[in-house]
Amino acid sequence: MNLGRAHYLSRQTSGAEAAFRAVLKLDPEHYPAHYELARLYLEASCVGRAAPHLRVVATLAPIHWAYLEVLRKHLTTLGQWPLAVEFEAALATRSGLDGENWMNLFKAANMAADEKVKRNALRRSLILRPQAAIIWKAVDAPHLIEGLTNEMCLVFRAAALSIPIHEVLLLRWAYYFRAHNDLSSMALVVETADRLGIRHQRLAAFRAWLHVKTGDLPALEVLVNKFIKTDSDNMYAWNELGLVIQSVNHYRQTQKFYRLASRRFPTQSDILHNRAQAEVDCDNLATGRRLERQILVQNPTAVQSMNTLGIVEGLYDQLQAAINLFNRCLIVAPNTPPAMMNLGLHLAESGDRSGALRCMRRAIDLSDGDNPQAAYNLALELLAGGEIIEGYHHYRMRWRADGFLPEPRPLPQAEWPGPVPAPRPHLAVYMEQGMGDEVMYSWYLPLLAADTRSLTVECDRRLIAIFQRSFPRVTFIPREDPLHPALTVPTIEYQSAIASVPEFYATALNDTIREQQASPERLCRRQAPRLTADPERLAHWRHYLKVTFGARPCLGVVWRSALRNHKRDKQYVTPFQMIAALPAGIGVINLQYSYDAEEAETFSAMGTRHGFQFETPPEIDLKDDLDDLFALIQCLDGVVGPLISVPWMAAAVGTPAFVFRAEAKGYIWQQLNTQHVPWAPSMRLFFRAPTAPWGAVLGTVKQVIARELFSPI
Repeated sequence: MNLGRAHYLSRQTSGAEAAFRAVLKLDPEHYPAHYELARLYLEASCVGRAAPHLRVVATLAPIHWAYLEVLRKHLTTLGQWPLAVEFEAALATRSGLDGENWMNLFKAANMAADEKVKRNALRRSLILRPQAAIIWKAVDAPHLIEGLTNEMCLVFRAAALSIPIHEVLLLRWAYYFRAHNDLSSMALVVETADRLGIRHQRLAAFRAWLHVKTGDLPALEVLVNKFIKTDSDNMYAWNELGLVIQSVNHYRQTQKFYRLASRRFPTQSDILHNRAQAEVDCDNLATGRRLERQILVQNPTAVQSMNTLGIVEGLYDQLQAAINLFNRCLIVAPNTPPAMMNLGLHLAESGDRSGALRCMRRAIDLSDGDNPQAAYNLALELLAGGEIIEGYHHYRMRWRADGFLPEPRPLPQAEWPGPVPAPRPHLAVYMEQGMGDEVMYSWYLPLLAADTRSLTVECDRRLIAIFQRSFPRVTFIPREDPLHPALTVPTIEYQSAIASVPEFYATALNDTIREQQASPERLCRRQAPRLTADPERLAHWRHYLKVTFGARPCLGVVWRSALRNHKRDKQYVTPFQMIAALPAGIGVINLQYSYDAEEAETFSAMGTRHGFQFETPPEIDLKDDLDDLFALIQCLDGVVGPLISVPWMAAAVGTPAFVFRAEAKGYIWQQLNTQHVPWAPSMRLFFRAPTAPWGAVLGTVKQVIARELFSPI
């Protein structure tokens, strides 16, 4: 042994190896010789040769032999965590009640991501010494420990009740529990802080997070106001609290908060970036753009600012500038999922569909398959290309995507896996998103009714009358909170959101598309109604139109939605602009439910000048009286406007719809790689580039309407 050690110290490794092996020939269980050989091979990175000697040392050496630490350090340096787990497991098993060895095993298993061993080791440690300082010390960086939330909570409870906790460690645990969405443990952190009199300013964000998760928004407001009045000088506390406010989607409050923060910390880039994001969320694009540019002057490699600035440039329709920014961002940080996804979105807008799909798939891969935002946008692009099954499969991630405001309804049943694995069920389906989507997806109700023993559909209360008339075998329930009792009866076996259904009916939709394409001359013209309007109201509105307009063709007009922002406003026109789409000699019916008197007066005055008659239908609430609205629309010769709910209603009752759209790529996803909209075959689309004026496309709409309404058949 001494000869071998002398060779080792003289760096004569072959001589040392020979001497130690000679010892083992004399005594195969001589653990010091096994130790020396294990160390020798680990230093040479010959892990496979070291492994059998490590096993002997772990089996035969004294549990607390000082030299064991040398082997641990070598295994750590080499990152040989599975071998370290095997080594520590042998020692821990021999040690019995010695908690230190079990904690060494826990740390090795954590690095090896061996969930089973890690869980068992931590549980054994807690059983042996539930309040031992060694357990607390081993997890003083809880953010490095994956999983084991329940066990980690027990560790925190044991330590919080038995030993002093300084504020930095308490903050680390707060971060851990927030990352794991553990409300009860976060509440314990707050209780511990109050009990120990810890008043660290950064705890405000965690208290706020707890208020958000428990739905106590009034308490959040009180906390934020109190924090502002303290005039804190902790930049991190300001920034983290602002992010909690942002998580509630209270955009104006977030903007107000970060404006205060940026006045206090005018050169702090994180504060400035989050203020810029808040400004963009509030549609204040110019300020957001200026702030992000200011950050990039100070720090040209600020990835988040490049990403947000790219989004803003895209909103300003500067597509190439946006693409350049995302590419620059990916040069600085090549594996950044948000930048990769945003590059894909803007490539799609520029017409590069293959590049868009490639980037969106890459963003998902970079997120280990869990990137709801990228999956949602990938779904829309796949659907635009006619990939219905894969597109709607990815579309299931919509609920988790940022900005997707509807929430899934809390129906208690299991989600329906489709008509093949679960045929003829008692099924509950809930409509989702907006009025136009509910009408569009009603295309699937006959298919669902044929594949179920009973079908119960939750929808907007205003649609129940026409839906029930159209689909008498289906039970329609108004959407309300809490859920209507009819949706929770034990006889209903499954539930589904309506937009999760098309994945199962791709064959039916593709068959419909082929039939439509076989007779293209019938597209974009009046179709047989899919929804059945009230016969009495049809008679009423036919009479009204005849009395009001005589033999004139009649068009319904809409020009905007009630929801306004920079992105949506690109799709809308003013009444003055809309005149360019309306030929002389027609009757014009106002279908715009959110109009003001000035808009109606403009239409009326311009109608007199341009040779058409404009009227607002009497005794009808255009927002709520949908049974009347559907009947009126069916009586019209056409509807013209942007793609809001009214054209979808027109298509559902077979009325031609002339829809104008600002879209750089020249298509919408609902076309499903066709020249029309399969769910709405009476709809005709007219596109303009977002940077082009409306005049040309509206003039084309006017020509088409005049030809359709006045040319002899």
